[in-house]
Amino acid sequence: MKIKTTPLSDTPLSEITRCFNEAFSDYFVKFNATEEYLRTRWKGARVDYNLSFGYFVDGHMRGFIMHGIDFHEGRLTAFNCATGIEPPYRGKGILGEIYKTAIAALKKHGVQSSLLEVISINKKAIRAYEKTGFKIRNGLLHCFKNQPKINIETNKEIKFYKTKNPDYKKYKPFRDYAPTWEMTSKAFAVFPGEFDFWEMKLKDELIGYLIIAPKTGLVQQFAINKKYRKKGFGKMLFQNTVNNYENIRVNNVPESAEATVGFLKSTGMENHIDQYEMVM
Repeated sequence: MKIKTTPLSDTPLSEITRCFNEAFSDYFVKFNATEEYLRTRWKGARVDYNLSFGYFVDGHMRGFIMHGIDFHEGRLTAFNCATGIEPPYRGKGILGEIYKTAIAALKKHGVQSSLLEVISINKKAIRAYEKTGFKIRNGLLHCFKNQPKINIETNKEIKFYKTKNPDYKKYKPFRDYAPTWEMTSKAFAVFPGEFDFWEMKLKDELIGYLIIAPKTGLVQQFAINKKYRKKGFGKMLFQNTVNNYENIRVNNVPESAEATVGFLKSTGMENHIDQYEMVM
C-alpha cells in the first residue's frame, strides 16, 4: 500500500470534489457539492492549492485540507476552509499526518497563524484539532436560518439603494463585530458580481447596509448606525431583504454580539447550529 501526503496543485478538481462529498456524506450539515460550487467558494476564500494538501492511498485521495492564504488581523494567515477524511479512513491519525506536512510547508511560506471554524458539537474534530495544536478562541459563533417574519411599515423617508461601489470604511463603524474570513471585503473583491450591496438611507444619510449572496441567500454583513438603533430600522432593512430574496441565512454571529443575536431571534430566525473559531 502506497501512502503519500502531497500538495493539491496537480490534483483535478473533480477528484477533490469526489473526496469532499464522500468525506462529508455523514456530516452535521448535508453537502452535495459541485465542482463549480467549490471552485467559486474556494476562490473567494483565497485558497492556495500549493499549500492545500491531500492524503493519497494507492493513488486515490482519501483526505484533504484546503487552505486560504491572506493577511488577517495583521498576520499572514492560513485559513482552513475545509478538512475532510473519508469515513473508512477515520481514526487512523490521518489528520495529524496531513498537518505534519502542511505545517512545515506553511512555515516555509512565512505563514504566522492558522485559523479554522468547527461546528461546536463536533467533539471528535475539536479534539483532533487540539492534538494538532489548535485552541478555541472567544465564544460561540451563532448561525441562523429560516426566512425572517417581519411586518413593519417602512418610513417613507427611508430609501434603499443597490450599489456597485460599497464603502467599507463608512460601514465599519456601524458593526458590532468583525466579519469572519469568508465574509470580508477581500472575499467580495474576488467575485464582486456574486454579491448584492444594499445601502439604507434616511433622507441623504447612510444609516445601514447589508451585503448578501443572492444565489444562496446568505447575508454576509449587515449593520445599523448605532445612533439609529431601537427605532425599527433594522427590521426595515430586513423587510427589504425579505422582499428581494429567499432562503435567507446569517452565519457566524458572535455570542458576545448580544444585540444582533437578539434582533435575529426577534425576526423568527432560528439559531440552528453554532461554531467555534480555533487558532494555532
